[in-house]
Amino acid sequence: MELSHIRYGLFSVDEWKEVIADVASKKIQELEIDDSNRAKLKSDIENVLHQVIDEVQNIVREKNDQSGFKGLVKNVFIDLFVDIDDIKSGIPSYADKIIEYLEQPENREEIKEYLLGKFKQFADETMGYTDYSQLASILKKYDHSEKEACINQISQLEKDLSAKRYISLMFILTSGISFFILMIGGFINSKWEYLICILASLFLLVSGIALPMIDIEAEITSFSFQLAGEPVDFNNQIVFFQSKSILDVVWILLSRGELALIIVALLIFSFSVVIPLLKLFFSVRAILNSKLPQNKVIKFLIFQSS
Repeated sequence: MELSHIRYGLFSVDEWKEVIADVASKKIQELEIDDSNRAKLKSDIENVLHQVIDEVQNIVREKNDQSGFKGLVKNVFIDLFVDIDDIKSGIPSYADKIIEYLEQPENREEIKEYLLGKFKQFADETMGYTDYSQLASILKKYDHSEKEACINQISQLEKDLSAKRYISLMFILTSGISFFILMIGGFINSKWEYLICILASLFLLVSGIALPMIDIEAEITSFSFQLAGEPVDFNNQIVFFQSKSILDVVWILLSRGELALIIVALLIFSFSVVIPLLKLFFSVRAILNSKLPQNKVIKFLIFQSS
């Protein structure tokens, strides 16, 4: 459940870095120039060149304006001898030259490598704030470096344990039924036989109050979408998981500090823990004393509290 938590998947900055890096890498690798995109690419390049020339002209003039008389002379010289419109008229041919450069395989590969390197640099500089200490501890415990491989191993271990647990539960159930049949059939008569039955009941009681009573799980089974035409999938994302025993539930209710919840906690603790333990305790004492108790409360606990 911890390995599949949403903090390490859908809500992880580092996970999104990998997703976006994969998508960007595919798009860069797929970068091709053909008849379907040549006109659009040329138009975009021409627009950029127009903006660059205008920006350069503005920067030069502003710098000259700040240089006093010398700058004024430079501006006059530019106005007399530099025709910006004539430069811009050559932009279509400049765009063709750039496209010709991009169409050469060795140049495009060099550009792709540069873009991929820059993207990897930006991704490495993007920092996440997820605490991976618990995740790292689990991976180390099972001797894995990859989360998915570790999840698969734990899932297999869980299946093996479930099979063994089924055998154990069948043994406990069979033993309990056997004790019950022996008792109602009158086959258990001696003091020590009754004490063994009480010991078995104590074992079942302790297991019942200590083992998980309730599992609460919220999971996103599948979250899929398209990013720049590429499929992105997040599966089995655990949003919330809690496994609580009766004692855990009692403690949670008490820790809330509300009167109504405290009353509920005391009732659960009384009927699940206190009364069964008192019943077993006074049963043992009555058997060891070899006589029925006279106290009405004790008689109630032994014979009627079930």
